[in-house]
Amino acid sequence: MPPAKLQPNKIVAQRALKDAPRASKVGSIVDATIRLINRKTKQATDVKTGDNGEYLACLASGTYDVFANALGYKPARRKSIKVVSPGQNVVDIVMTRSGLVIVDRLHP
Repeated sequence: MPPAKLQPNKIVAQRALKDAPRASKVGSIVDATIRLINRKTKQATDVKTGDNGEYLACLASGTYDVFANALGYKPARRKSIKVVSPGQNVVDIVMTRSGLVIVDRLHP
């Protein structure tokens, strides 16, 4: 019997400004680092969001903790996300601006 084929599971990272009206200023965060940790096996999968704020990760069925980090935002997490393969799981991650400002030659 051939090994089980892992199907991509899509998870979406979004941003929302904490002080903004609920329905406004929501968009995608590019180049956010997303870490998915299988709660049973402790195996971690790291990916980055693309230009549309989305990423694909091939995951086995199980329960995962999802952590998101992006420059200029406070870290965010979602715990105990159930993933069922094959399929597509969509998880919104709301990130809040950290107030951190970086000024250097590349970011004047």
